[in-house]
Amino acid sequence: MPRFSLQTLVENSVKYAIAPRRDGVAHIEVEDDGPGFDPSAVPANHGLALLRQRLAFTYGDRATLQIHSAPGRTSILIPGHR
Repeated sequence: MPRFSLQTLVENSVKYAIAPRRDGVAHIEVEDDGPGFDPSAVPANHGLALLRQRLAFTYGDRATLQIHSAPGRTSILIPGHR
């Protein structure tokens, strides 16, 4: 898959489906069928750690990043909050 293909899909979803909503709430989940990993062992400079920091900086405790991972299924969830 070409790099940034998914970024384009997500950006279009945000622009055309989420942004027009009056409540501004979005529930975003990405799932894969890879080997899995230990969510507690994500290094500080890893993309997921950086995303968690950006969410905290931008939204405080109103946004979280939930990681559920096991062999054959990893799910990354940013639940919508008001």
